[in-house]
Amino acid sequence: MGYSKAKKQRIFERYNGCCVYCGVELNLDHYFEDDAYEIDHFIPKSQGGTSIGDANFVASCKKCNRNKHSMTVEQWLEKKKKKLDRLRFQIKELENSICLIEEFKNERASND
Repeated sequence: MGYSKAKKQRIFERYNGCCVYCGVELNLDHYFEDDAYEIDHFIPKSQGGTSIGDANFVASCKKCNRNKHSMTVEQWLEKKKKKLDRLRFQIKELENSICLIEEFKNERASND
């Protein structure tokens, strides 16, 4: 959907030129970069959000806008939390493996 230059400028200024989701300084010049400025529906239209006026629009970087897609902020953050929880679990598993390897090395060195 195309937005007027005036609307783009108002929303950009309302958020001080930063992505409302991640805080990155938005890039007005390079559409293909992750930090490119896009307008996002805070409440997705598919979930009852409106396109009337400016109230439901926020400044977003391309990366966050594409990742959030048609989710509410709550749904999107929950998805991100699940990813973070998985990563924390994997890190814990790696730490456990490293400890086992270190224990094995120490046992081996003391037996030599």
